[in-house]
Amino acid sequence: MKSFKKILASVLVAAMVFAAFGTIPAFGATGDVQLVAERVGDTVEVSFVPTSDMNIMAIRLTYSYDESAFTFKSLYTPIATSVVHNQEEHIIIQDRADDITVAAGEPILKLVFDIAGGYVAGNSYTFGMNYEEAYAEATDFENYDWCGTDYTATYKEESTTPVTGDVQLIVERVGDTIEVSFVPTSDMNIMAIRLTYSYDETAFTFKSLYTPIATSVVHNQEEHIIIQDRADDITVAAGEPILKLVFDFADGYVKGNEYTFGMNYEEAYAEATDFENYEWCGTDFTGTYKEEAEDTYTITWVVEGQENVTTTVAAGETPAYPNGTPEKEGYTFNGWDPEIVPATADATYTAQF
Repeated sequence: MKSFKKILASVLVAAMVFAAFGTIPAFGATGDVQLVAERVGDTVEVSFVPTSDMNIMAIRLTYSYDESAFTFKSLYTPIATSVVHNQEEHIIIQDRADDITVAAGEPILKLVFDIAGGYVAGNSYTFGMNYEEAYAEATDFENYDWCGTDYTATYKEESTTPVTGDVQLIVERVGDTIEVSFVPTSDMNIMAIRLTYSYDETAFTFKSLYTPIATSVVHNQEEHIIIQDRADDITVAAGEPILKLVFDFADGYVKGNEYTFGMNYEEAYAEATDFENYEWCGTDFTGTYKEEAEDTYTITWVVEGQENVTTTVAAGETPAYPNGTPEKEGYTFNGWDPEIVPATADATYTAQF
């Protein structure tokens, strides 16, 4: 068996050549291990998990992902005392930890990725992982049978891209903003536009617009009308925006609600002597955005002699009584029963005096 130092030396000498991945379901299993890709908040987590309790001491692995759609954020492993991570070559080496058993369904290793600018809802993305070595605690340190196998898991999000003819309206989150883009499905020569747009003004605020085809723009934000003067002869490539609107989130935004964005091109002149409108002009295009709702819990506050008060708190947050310090004539407030803790379920707290 190679020592950890020899393994590390081999990494520094030679780059790994990745094997091509086959087709394995998103929650695919080979033997007693699985590779799982799932969205958690604003990230995608790719976890390598055993299907039964597993004693494992050290690993050397390679991984792969679409770097145009995702960026590496962090990794988690419960079995390592030290980690050598070559992000450029996608190689991870973990030194042997003490005798640790990883429970069934818990990750041996978890990679967390942020969503990058090239990500497109509706596309399927493949994540791969191959454990070249994964030592059990045994005198001969034989590798597990699943070592050397290419594992893949796919992630696909429901598309919010409606298509009408040769143009699309695309709604997607980019960082802390929502981008609403009107794009052609084939290269398009276009000179000037007049359009109206719509959005929920309680949940979003207009931030900026981008268009490659205008020499000047008249934007009536109050009436949601945009008029662009004719630019020079410019061809917009398929998939690139004719126009992009960027919105910030407002106070009225609620996770779990579905929001609709609309756009209607009343005029969109091609470079031709008669400047006829494209066929899609006058069509109402809509796209939706919906984010997975966070779990919330109802907290009931009981104060003797007063009407009960209820509040709502997100999972993991510590609830707080909204009316300051409870009062009862002739008594001193002595805390809540039970003791207030971060919310994991509906709860009732009773004032003690």
